[in-house]
Amino acid sequence: MNINDNTQTQDFNKLEENISYTFLDKKLLQVAITHKSFVNENTGYTHNERMEYFGDTVLQMCITEHLYKTCTDLDEGVMSLIRASVVNTNSLYKVATKLGLDKFVLTSKGVNVSLKSGFIVLSNIVEAIIGAIYLDGGIDASTKFIEKNFFKEIDLLIRSKDWQDPKTQLQELTQKKHKCIPQYVVTDESGPDHKKKFTIDVLIEGKKIASGAGDSKRNAEFVAATEAIKKYN
Repeated sequence: MNINDNTQTQDFNKLEENISYTFLDKKLLQVAITHKSFVNENTGYTHNERMEYFGDTVLQMCITEHLYKTCTDLDEGVMSLIRASVVNTNSLYKVATKLGLDKFVLTSKGVNVSLKSGFIVLSNIVEAIIGAIYLDGGIDASTKFIEKNFFKEIDLLIRSKDWQDPKTQLQELTQKKHKCIPQYVVTDESGPDHKKKFTIDVLIEGKKIASGAGDSKRNAEFVAATEAIKKYN
């Protein structure tokens, strides 16, 4: 994003149009889209890590409440699997792509959001925007954003039963086809202690089949297994 004042105002207007929310306090939006690398090279800006942390909590709460109220026949374990599928890094990245957030994020020149590192950056921006909307407009505004961008995915998961443990599904496939079980290898770990991000490769017969990213090793393994299963379908 161009940081000229007039251009930035125009960019903010377009971003607000994309996310279907108009901020009373534009500073909150600016913080939400500002990566730590940008702050290291530019004075007068605040990075979004604290806001991202807050937004993650809001997202988890809203998804949990929706599952509790609408999926009365599902137990805690199943609801946890569905929630993990909806709020993992892969899912957040899809939302970021749909909203075109790559055009608005403020990063240093050394961070390319079209590369692997950008996958995490854009996923974090979604959580930061959720936190910003909550701080600006309260729980109703943030819930409206989450409902528009995440609830449909929940309904699809429930109907298709794709929330079922993908690691178990993949193990059954590999045992049947290859007479072996998958191996999961951590290839990248980043972020502060309270907000770790993991990238994991899944190997079958020693060969990389797919990779996945998530905010825990478990979630990253689920994403990797899900991507691997697609190779068999």
